Amino acid sequence: MPALFKAVLALALTALSGGAAADNACSSSTDNIQGVMYFNSKPKDAAACTLHVKDGRIAFDPVVSNPGMSCPDAASWKLFADAVTQEFWAKWASDQQTWPGTPLALCGTGTTANCCTFGAATNPGYDNKDNPAINCPYFPGDHLKRGALPPVRNANPPSKAHFNTFTHGIALMKLASPDSNDTGREIRQSMAELVFRNEPMFDFVFRNNLYNQEGIQDVFARNATNITAKNSLPYRAKSSTGQLTEIDFPIDSVMIKSNWIEKERALKLGLRDDPEAPYIKMTIATAVNDNNAPIFKPGEHWLVAFHISSKDTPNWVWATWEHVNNPGRSGRSG
Repeated sequence: MPALFKAVLALALTALSGGAAADNACSSSTDNIQGVMYFNSKPKDAAACTLHVKDGRIAFDPVVSNPGMSCPDAASWKLFADAVTQEFWAKWASDQQTWPGTPLALCGTGTTANCCTFGAATNPGYDNKDNPAINCPYFPGDHLKRGALPPVRNANPPSKAHFNTFTHGIALMKLASPDSNDTGREIRQSMAELVFRNEPMFDFVFRNNLYNQEGIQDVFARNATNITAKNSLPYRAKSSTGQLTEIDFPIDSVMIKSNWIEKERALKLGLRDDPEAPYIKMTIATAVNDNNAPIFKPGEHWLVAFHISSKDTPNWVWATWEHVNNPGRSGRSG
């Protein structure tokens, strides 16, 4: 243990419980950990952070004016309940449905034909069974008939690698790494990732023409004009729908990064679909290497974890959940 860390830890424990107690605490690494954890042991939620159901919706007591700040834990669980109730995995828009691969212009921005109309029931490409979002943003919840299944989604490996260059080199040399028997890490390396956005966030992207490069460039240009205009600083140009000068998502925006594992892979790694805590399941097409090029193969996948980001605070609220039966789970959710 570095000398500086020892000194800081001893000082902190002395302040908490007196010199003698601190000396005793520092004699045990377990006690040291418990002492440090003291600073994180205070509940984050205020005493008034109680939830109740009102008119079929989860709500806070009126005294709570800003749940994201005063009740971060309870607010995160509310986000969880709302997202699951809305069946985010089936009805919210994925990355590919928010940003089409071959986007057409937004109608009304100098284009009236072969373009995308916000809020329309039909848009170019919407009749494509396999990829209705090929040309225009597509929100599944607006188009799915009751009981119908959403289009099969393509998922990619997680966006952040879970092992560093050194351990990757060990794997390439086929030497056993310290985590070679870590089932939890192997599951993380085997996951497929899908990112979803709720309707307010999707609508903001669509109606403001942010689903294509030209629309984003327009926002940048307006802001650049404001910054360089004579006598404009420190004032900001007005940002309005269709004429954004900055990108600031509405406060009811929610984004979810979800991680799934293919059923056969899950069973091989020892996961079981516990009837007391069943996995959310969805057919997803994930990358399989056929020795020539990656191909996407559909199959049943289980939701093992997901992360929620919401605009309930200006810098976003962040909360993460894992399935209760995940090997190596930290024992805490959110």
